[in-house]
Amino acid sequence: MKKLLALMLSAVSLFAQNTYIEKMMGTVPNSATSITTRTTYVQLLICSASSTTTLTVTDTAGNIYFNAIAMTANQTTLVYTAGGNQGNTGIKMVGIKWSAGNTNALVCQLQGVQP
Repeated sequence: MKKLLALMLSAVSLFAQNTYIEKMMGTVPNSATSITTRTTYVQLLICSASSTTTLTVTDTAGNIYFNAIAMTANQTTLVYTAGGNQGNTGIKMVGIKWSAGNTNALVCQLQGVQP
């Protein structure tokens, strides 16, 4: 019983080390702006455009994950979903930066886990 309890506590402490992040619907600026500098497993990215624009998402090393994705005016677009939010699933990025093609044209929500 003691071993089982110790194993359960160990599993809980490992799970507790992950931090769930969410960048609520916020306006994406038209210059590359950092959301986080920590390693993050992106699990969801959804955007709404008020006018036709583009979305670019990179990491802090400059690797491009979404390059000038076209966003249609007055539509909401599911850019990416990992299909679940359990543990370290999704796109692993070391830091996240995003930018829109036009000022005040794009509002996005990003969710992920930071191990």
